[in-house]
Amino acid sequence: MLLRGLWGGRKNGVCINDTIDFKFEYFSEQNEHTLGEVLWSMLKRRLDYATLTINIPTPVEIVGVSVSLTVDYYNKFYLGVGPNIAKSIPAGSISFMYGAINQLENPGPEKIEEFRKGHSINGLAALWPALGMTVQPDTGTSAIELGVGTPQIGIGYQYSWMIFDFSSPSTGN
Repeated sequence: MLLRGLWGGRKNGVCINDTIDFKFEYFSEQNEHTLGEVLWSMLKRRLDYATLTINIPTPVEIVGVSVSLTVDYYNKFYLGVGPNIAKSIPAGSISFMYGAINQLENPGPEKIEEFRKGHSINGLAALWPALGMTVQPDTGTSAIELGVGTPQIGIGYQYSWMIFDFSSPSTGN
């Protein structure tokens, strides 16, 4: 039943069994697809951005600070900072992730910039290979992220700013 919900059946939920159904509203309203459709599209299209994140521990054991540097497909760079609740090795953690916004077609420069700037909530699990998800609550847009990271699991909030724009002025590329 779980695979039916993930790979085909429901458009707006993950079926756990016939009586329990949770709603994962991780796709924007105009781009609703099953998780399987989006994962398959990630394999067929280019990725939208790459992010290097360093998680710095604090004296409170499970609370830390994350600092991220992201470059998108159109050569725009973003800096993000925020708190996290995570469990990792005592020295902190690091991850390098590639992300794809949850839509079937390649997003343009404005869509990626809208997604990367401002508030975001992210989650990550890593044991050298890593899987993560970022949600931009202002727009309801989300992205699935794949990469590598030191052993860690957690969630965090970040606020990001565009710090450099090396895209071509005429095409946005």
